[in-house]
Amino acid sequence: MHSRRGQSWSMDLVIAVVVFGFIAVVFYSLLIIQQRPSIDDLQDRARTIQERLALGQSGCGPITENQTITSEQLECLYNMNSTEMRRMLNIQGNFCIYIEDSAKTVLVVSNDSANPGLARYRTAVGDAALIVAGTPCGQLI
Repeated sequence: MHSRRGQSWSMDLVIAVVVFGFIAVVFYSLLIIQQRPSIDDLQDRARTIQERLALGQSGCGPITENQTITSEQLECLYNMNSTEMRRMLNIQGNFCIYIEDSAKTVLVVSNDSANPGLARYRTAVGDAALIVAGTPCGQLI
């Protein structure tokens, strides 16, 4: 009789270990594996951020005026850190904001056009993990 109770206890232990392992694998996969957003989703997010910048929701005022970029607002934007900008524009995930001219050349922007000798320049503003024109986003050059 004793051996039968021991076998029953062993089967319960095996089932418990299998259930625990299954739950651990499911939890790990949900926690670690992230879905990559689609191109359409990224384009929609970019359009939303562009609209928010045009409407002045960055805290710097509208970036464009009559289809022209205003340097004061652009300098304000480029002087923000990525955390502050993420909060003001309600951005989720990594981002990098940069300006291109009609020839698709990334423009370098000064953070202080009033004092050119003190100015620092950057190609973009956002998360340094992203690369724009061969430079980490937001890096001073």
